[in-house]
Formats: sequence, C-alpha cells, structure tokens
Amino acid sequence: KRSSDQAAGSARSIGRPPGMGEEPRMEPADLAPAAPSALRCRDRWLALQRLRAASGADAVLLVLGPDAQWSRGGEVAFNWLLGSLGGRDLLAAPLEQKYEECVICIRATDSKIFCKRALRDELVAKTAMWEFELV
Repeated sequence: KRSSDQAAGSARSIGRPPGMGEEPRMEPADLAPAAPSALRCRDRWLALQRLRAASGADAVLLVLGPDAQWSRGGEVAFNWLLGSLGGRDLLAAPLEQKYEECVICIRATDSKIFCKRALRDELVAKTAMWEFELV
C-alpha cells in the first residue's frame, strides 16, 4: 500500500519542490503598464528637448485644463511625458482631473513645473532626473 504522501508525491512534477502548488498565473494587474519611472520620464523629457532644439524653439509650453481651453494636444503630450502610456492607449487616455491646472515649461537651460501642492511629491518622484524647478 502507498501512503497518502507517496501518492501526492507521484502527482507532483519532476523537479518541483514539495509544497509547491501549480505554476503561478499572470493576473490582469501583471499585464498593466508599468508605473512611470524617473528614468522613463527623463528619456521622454530628453526626447522633447531634442525636438525643441531641432525646431529652433526657445521653449515647449504644456498648458492643461481650462487655461488651455481643454486642448487635447497638451493633454496627450502631458500623458506621454509623465505617464507610462504610448500608442493607441496614449491617444485614448483622458487627462486625470488632478492635473488640470498644471503647466510645464521646458527650456534649454531649465524646466519649470507649476502645479497644485497636492501633486508635489508625485511630480518630484517622476521628474527626479530632470533639470527642473517645481513651483
């Protein structure tokens, strides 16, 4: 007669340690876009700096919300610069309401971000690798 332990052992996959269940499965959250990192935001900031320089512009100004008459272009640029979206997701994503009063000015020598105090810590983390001033 086999003991219950032997029966359980024979059902295990070869090489799998005892006590390990079935293979881990990916959950929907595992497939979600990664949170924006300071490095990713810096890469996008540098890309925007290159575009600014190539066009001969002194600055890139992103104004959001009612001050920009709800300009969709500014919202998409902001979501691209500080978010983790790209492609179709970027074009379809709405601007989060908390960012509606943000303004970003990117110049050759420095960048300035104007926003509500409640967003300071979040934006400092995202833009930690920029050369900027948070106002």
